[in-house]
Amino acid sequence: MHPFYFGTQEKLLFGIYHPPLTRADRDTGVVLCNPFGSEAIYAHRAFRQVAIRLSRVGFHVLRFDYYGCGDSAGEGNEGDVDQWKKDISLAIDELNNRAGVSRVSLVGLRLGATLGLLVAGERNDVESLVLWEPVVEGKAYIEELMTEQEGWMEKGEFSEAAITKLEDGTVEIIGFALTSQMRLGIESIDLLSLEKVTAKRLLIIRSPEKAGDQSLLKRLKELGASPNYSDLATPRVWLESQESDRIVVPNELLESIVLWLTRNHQ
Repeated sequence: MHPFYFGTQEKLLFGIYHPPLTRADRDTGVVLCNPFGSEAIYAHRAFRQVAIRLSRVGFHVLRFDYYGCGDSAGEGNEGDVDQWKKDISLAIDELNNRAGVSRVSLVGLRLGATLGLLVAGERNDVESLVLWEPVVEGKAYIEELMTEQEGWMEKGEFSEAAITKLEDGTVEIIGFALTSQMRLGIESIDLLSLEKVTAKRLLIIRSPEKAGDQSLLKRLKELGASPNYSDLATPRVWLESQESDRIVVPNELLESIVLWLTRNHQ
Protein backbone atom coordinates (compact mmCIF):
# COMPACT_ATOMS: atom_id res chain seq x y z
CA MET A 1 0.00 0.00 0.00
CA HIS A 2 1.22 3.47 -0.87
CA PRO A 3 -0.50 6.42 0.87
CA PHE A 4 -0.21 9.79 -0.85
CA TYR A 5 -1.99 13.06 -1.59
CA PHE A 6 -3.26 14.14 -5.00
CA GLY A 7 -5.48 16.75 -6.60
CA THR A 8 -4.99 20.51 -6.40
CA GLN A 9 -3.02 22.34 -3.73
CA GLU A 10 -6.24 24.00 -2.58
CA LYS A 11 -8.18 20.74 -2.34
CA LEU A 12 -5.77 17.90 -1.64
CA LEU A 13 -7.27 14.41 -1.53
CA PHE A 14 -5.84 11.53 0.46
CA GLY A 15 -5.47 8.26 -1.41
CA ILE A 16 -4.01 4.80 -0.92
CA TYR A 17 -2.68 3.00 -3.99
CA HIS A 18 -2.61 -0.80 -3.99
CA PRO A 19 -0.31 -2.04 -6.78
CA PRO A 20 -0.77 -5.54 -8.23
CA LEU A 21 0.68 -8.23 -5.97
CA THR A 22 0.98 -10.82 -8.70
CA ARG A 23 2.66 -11.16 -12.06
CA ALA A 24 -0.79 -11.20 -13.62
CA ASP A 25 -0.52 -7.41 -13.95
CA ARG A 26 -3.79 -6.33 -15.54
CA ASP A 27 -4.18 -3.15 -17.55
CA THR A 28 -7.23 -2.31 -15.44
CA GLY A 29 -7.52 0.09 -12.54
CA VAL A 30 -10.22 -0.04 -9.89
CA VAL A 31 -11.31 3.07 -7.98
CA LEU A 32 -13.29 2.53 -4.78
CA CYS A 33 -16.03 5.08 -4.06
CA ASN A 34 -16.84 5.50 -0.37
CA PRO A 35 -20.33 5.89 1.08
CA PHE A 36 -21.30 9.05 2.98
CA GLY A 37 -20.47 10.06 6.55
CA SER A 38 -20.40 7.43 9.27
CA GLU A 39 -21.17 4.75 6.67
CA ALA A 40 -17.65 5.21 5.28
CA ILE A 41 -16.16 4.62 8.75
CA TYR A 42 -18.11 1.43 9.38
CA ALA A 43 -17.41 0.12 5.85
CA HIS A 44 -13.68 0.94 6.01
CA ARG A 45 -12.50 -2.59 6.77
CA ALA A 46 -14.62 -4.13 4.01
CA PHE A 47 -13.29 -1.60 1.49
CA ARG A 48 -9.72 -2.21 2.59
CA GLN A 49 -10.24 -5.94 2.19
CA VAL A 50 -11.70 -5.69 -1.31
CA ALA A 51 -8.76 -3.47 -2.33
CA ILE A 52 -6.25 -6.02 -1.04
CA ARG A 53 -8.05 -8.92 -2.70
CA LEU A 54 -8.22 -7.11 -6.04
CA SER A 55 -4.52 -6.27 -5.91
CA ARG A 56 -3.75 -9.94 -5.21
CA VAL A 57 -5.31 -10.94 -8.52
CA GLY A 58 -3.45 -8.28 -10.49
CA PHE A 59 -5.55 -5.11 -10.39
CA HIS A 60 -4.27 -1.61 -9.73
CA VAL A 61 -6.52 -0.22 -6.98
CA LEU A 62 -7.06 3.24 -5.54
CA ARG A 63 -9.17 4.04 -2.51
CA PHE A 64 -9.45 7.63 -1.38
CA ASP A 65 -11.32 10.16 0.77
CA TYR A 66 -13.58 12.79 -0.74
CA TYR A 67 -12.84 16.47 -0.11
CA GLY A 68 -13.93 17.38 3.41
CA CYS A 69 -13.90 13.72 4.45
CA GLY A 70 -11.44 11.43 6.21
CA ASP A 71 -7.80 12.47 5.75
CA SER A 72 -8.43 14.72 2.76
CA ALA A 73 -8.29 18.49 3.04
CA GLY A 74 -11.37 20.52 3.85
CA GLU A 75 -13.88 20.70 6.68
CA GLY A 76 -16.78 18.31 7.04
CA ASN A 77 -19.28 20.92 5.90
CA GLU A 78 -17.42 21.88 2.71
CA GLY A 79 -18.24 18.93 0.49
CA ASP A 80 -21.29 18.33 -1.68
CA VAL A 81 -22.47 16.05 -4.47
CA ASP A 82 -20.83 18.07 -7.25
CA GLN A 83 -17.50 18.19 -5.40
CA TRP A 84 -17.54 14.47 -4.65
CA LYS A 85 -18.24 13.68 -8.29
CA LYS A 86 -15.24 15.82 -9.25
CA ASP A 87 -13.17 13.94 -6.66
CA ILE A 88 -14.07 10.59 -8.24
CA SER A 89 -13.04 11.89 -11.66
CA LEU A 90 -9.76 13.15 -10.19
CA ALA A 91 -9.18 9.74 -8.62
CA ILE A 92 -9.75 8.03 -11.99
CA ASP A 93 -7.28 10.38 -13.67
CA GLU A 94 -4.77 9.88 -10.87
CA LEU A 95 -4.90 6.10 -11.13
CA ASN A 96 -4.60 6.29 -14.92
CA ASN A 97 -1.48 8.44 -14.61
CA ARG A 98 0.07 6.57 -11.69
CA ALA A 99 -0.49 3.03 -12.95
CA GLY A 100 -0.63 3.62 -16.71
CA VAL A 101 -3.83 1.59 -17.01
CA SER A 102 -5.99 1.69 -20.11
CA ARG A 103 -9.23 0.56 -18.47
CA VAL A 104 -11.04 1.66 -15.31
CA SER A 105 -13.70 0.13 -13.10
CA LEU A 106 -15.56 1.77 -10.22
CA VAL A 107 -16.70 -0.08 -7.10
CA GLY A 108 -19.05 1.96 -4.94
CA LEU A 109 -21.16 1.41 -1.84
CA ARG A 110 -24.42 3.24 -1.11
CA LEU A 111 -24.05 6.92 -2.10
CA GLY A 112 -20.58 6.11 -3.46
CA ALA A 113 -22.14 3.64 -5.91
CA THR A 114 -24.62 6.25 -7.05
CA LEU A 115 -21.96 8.93 -7.51
CA GLY A 116 -19.81 6.44 -9.42
CA LEU A 117 -22.67 5.69 -11.81
CA LEU A 118 -23.27 9.40 -12.39
CA VAL A 119 -19.58 10.09 -12.99
CA ALA A 120 -19.28 7.15 -15.39
CA GLY A 121 -22.06 8.67 -17.49
CA GLU A 122 -19.98 11.82 -17.89
CA ARG A 123 -16.86 9.98 -19.08
CA ASN A 124 -16.03 7.45 -21.78
CA ASP A 125 -13.25 5.53 -20.00
CA VAL A 126 -15.20 3.68 -17.27
CA GLU A 127 -15.69 0.14 -18.55
CA SER A 128 -17.44 -1.46 -15.59
CA LEU A 129 -19.28 -0.60 -12.41
CA VAL A 130 -20.04 -2.48 -9.22
CA LEU A 131 -23.06 -0.85 -7.57
CA TRP A 132 -23.28 -2.18 -4.01
CA GLU A 133 -26.61 -1.15 -2.45
CA PRO A 134 -26.79 2.06 -4.55
CA VAL A 135 -28.94 4.98 -3.43
CA VAL A 136 -31.65 5.06 -6.09
CA GLU A 137 -33.73 7.99 -4.84
CA GLY A 138 -32.02 10.75 -2.91
CA LYS A 139 -35.10 11.93 -1.01
CA ALA A 140 -35.74 8.44 0.37
CA TYR A 141 -32.07 8.21 1.36
CA ILE A 142 -32.26 11.49 3.30
CA GLU A 143 -35.33 10.21 5.14
CA GLU A 144 -33.40 7.05 5.98
CA LEU A 145 -30.48 9.09 7.35
CA MET A 146 -32.85 11.15 9.50
CA THR A 147 -34.43 7.99 10.91
CA GLU A 148 -30.99 6.56 11.71
CA GLN A 149 -30.02 9.79 13.49
CA GLU A 150 -33.16 9.71 15.60
CA GLY A 151 -32.48 6.09 16.58
CA TRP A 152 -28.86 6.89 17.35
CA MET A 153 -29.81 9.77 19.62
CA GLU A 154 -32.46 7.72 21.42
CA LYS A 155 -30.03 4.82 21.93
CA GLY A 156 -27.53 7.19 23.49
CA GLU A 157 -30.24 8.71 25.72
CA PHE A 158 -29.23 12.22 24.70
CA SER A 159 -31.30 15.06 26.11
CA GLU A 160 -31.07 17.16 22.92
CA ALA A 161 -33.53 17.00 20.06
CA ALA A 162 -33.16 13.88 17.94
CA ILE A 163 -32.09 15.94 14.93
CA THR A 164 -29.35 18.33 16.04
CA LYS A 165 -29.67 21.57 14.09
CA LEU A 166 -26.54 23.59 13.41
CA GLU A 167 -26.03 26.81 11.43
CA ASP A 168 -27.43 27.60 7.97
CA GLY A 169 -29.84 24.68 7.86
CA THR A 170 -27.11 22.13 8.61
CA VAL A 171 -28.12 19.08 10.63
CA GLU A 172 -26.00 16.43 12.27
CA ILE A 173 -26.21 12.84 11.03
CA ILE A 174 -24.41 10.47 13.41
CA GLY A 175 -21.58 12.89 14.02
CA PHE A 176 -21.35 14.25 10.46
CA ALA A 177 -22.64 17.50 9.03
CA LEU A 178 -25.38 17.37 6.42
CA THR A 179 -25.49 20.89 5.03
CA SER A 180 -28.41 22.30 3.10
CA GLN A 181 -26.26 22.19 -0.06
CA MET A 182 -25.40 18.52 0.52
CA ARG A 183 -29.04 17.76 1.16
CA LEU A 184 -30.26 19.53 -1.98
CA GLY A 185 -27.67 17.70 -4.07
CA ILE A 186 -28.56 14.31 -2.66
CA GLU A 187 -32.31 14.92 -2.88
CA SER A 188 -31.93 15.80 -6.57
CA ILE A 189 -30.67 12.25 -7.29
CA ASP A 190 -33.12 9.93 -9.04
CA LEU A 191 -31.46 7.03 -10.85
CA LEU A 192 -34.81 6.02 -12.31
CA SER A 193 -34.59 9.20 -14.41
CA LEU A 194 -31.05 8.41 -15.55
CA GLU A 195 -30.58 9.29 -19.22
CA LYS A 196 -27.20 7.80 -20.06
CA VAL A 197 -25.10 4.74 -19.23
CA THR A 198 -21.69 4.41 -20.86
CA ALA A 199 -20.14 1.53 -18.89
CA LYS A 200 -20.10 -1.75 -20.79
CA ARG A 201 -20.59 -3.95 -17.74
CA LEU A 202 -22.51 -3.44 -14.49
CA LEU A 203 -23.05 -5.50 -11.37
CA ILE A 204 -25.86 -4.47 -9.01
CA ILE A 205 -25.70 -5.89 -5.48
CA ARG A 206 -28.88 -5.61 -3.41
CA SER A 207 -29.80 -7.34 -0.16
CA PRO A 208 -32.44 -10.09 -0.38
CA GLU A 209 -35.10 -7.89 1.24
CA LYS A 210 -34.68 -5.38 -1.59
CA ALA A 211 -34.46 -7.97 -4.35
CA GLY A 212 -38.10 -7.42 -5.26
CA ASP A 213 -37.38 -3.86 -6.34
CA GLN A 214 -36.17 -4.26 -9.91
CA SER A 215 -36.76 -0.62 -10.92
CA LEU A 216 -33.07 0.33 -11.30
CA LEU A 217 -32.32 -2.87 -13.17
CA LYS A 218 -35.21 -2.14 -15.52
CA ARG A 219 -34.07 1.46 -16.12
CA LEU A 220 -30.50 0.40 -16.90
CA LYS A 221 -31.79 -2.15 -19.40
CA GLU A 222 -33.96 0.53 -21.02
CA LEU A 223 -30.77 2.55 -21.54
CA GLY A 224 -29.14 -0.36 -23.36
CA ALA A 225 -27.09 -1.82 -20.51
CA SER A 226 -26.96 -5.52 -19.66
CA PRO A 227 -26.40 -5.48 -15.90
CA ASN A 228 -25.82 -8.52 -13.73
CA TYR A 229 -27.75 -8.76 -10.47
CA SER A 230 -26.78 -10.25 -7.11
CA ASP A 231 -28.89 -10.59 -3.97
CA LEU A 232 -26.34 -12.28 -1.71
CA ALA A 233 -27.24 -12.16 1.97
CA THR A 234 -24.69 -9.88 3.57
CA PRO A 235 -24.31 -7.83 6.77
CA ARG A 236 -24.93 -4.12 6.35
CA VAL A 237 -21.30 -3.15 6.79
CA TRP A 238 -22.11 0.56 6.49
CA LEU A 239 -24.01 0.52 9.81
CA GLU A 240 -22.63 0.36 13.32
CA SER A 241 -22.15 -3.24 14.41
CA GLN A 242 -24.55 -4.46 17.08
CA GLU A 243 -21.55 -6.09 18.74
CA SER A 244 -19.02 -3.37 19.50
CA ASP A 245 -16.09 -5.80 19.62
CA ARG A 246 -16.79 -7.41 16.26
CA ILE A 247 -16.37 -5.87 12.80
CA VAL A 248 -17.98 -7.96 10.11
CA VAL A 249 -16.31 -8.55 6.75
CA PRO A 250 -18.71 -10.08 4.20
CA ASN A 251 -16.22 -12.51 2.68
CA GLU A 252 -18.63 -14.19 0.26
CA LEU A 253 -19.78 -10.87 -1.16
CA LEU A 254 -16.26 -9.45 -1.45
CA GLU A 255 -15.10 -12.58 -3.23
CA SER A 256 -18.04 -12.30 -5.62
CA ILE A 257 -16.97 -8.75 -6.50
CA VAL A 258 -13.39 -9.87 -7.12
CA LEU A 259 -14.54 -12.83 -9.21
CA TRP A 260 -16.93 -10.71 -11.30
CA LEU A 261 -14.24 -8.11 -12.03
CA THR A 262 -11.68 -10.81 -12.80
CA ARG A 263 -13.98 -12.49 -15.28
CA ASN A 264 -14.82 -9.21 -17.00
CA HIS A 265 -11.25 -7.90 -17.18
CA GLN A 266 -9.09 -10.80 -18.38
